[in-house]
Amino acid sequence: MKPWVILLAGWVTAAAQAAGDDDFYENQCHDAAAWSKFDDLLRRFPNDHLVIRAYATRLGICRLIDEKKISLETGIQVFDIERQRAVMERSMEEAQRNDKKRVPGTADPIG
Repeated sequence: MKPWVILLAGWVTAAAQAAGDDDFYENQCHDAAAWSKFDDLLRRFPNDHLVIRAYATRLGICRLIDEKKISLETGIQVFDIERQRAVMERSMEEAQRNDKKRVPGTADPIG
């Protein structure tokens, strides 16, 4: 499975939280299972800049929440913004790779 698919799956909870579902508005910064998933991603894809950024973002946001420098809701919103940015960035990277693979002079598959 591609690392960005795994990465995005790890951010699904944050998206649900940002959508305003009160059941998801809980501090998951100390959730061992969630950290285990992020640790596994970093171990498997140590050079993937989006995995590194996701890990660092989660680490930083959790620290800010724990130190009560930001609210849980703010942390969730920031995390979701970063998740959306990562989705767009990885989609653009893949589109560029696909463009490079296309044989010059062939028809555009979309158009």
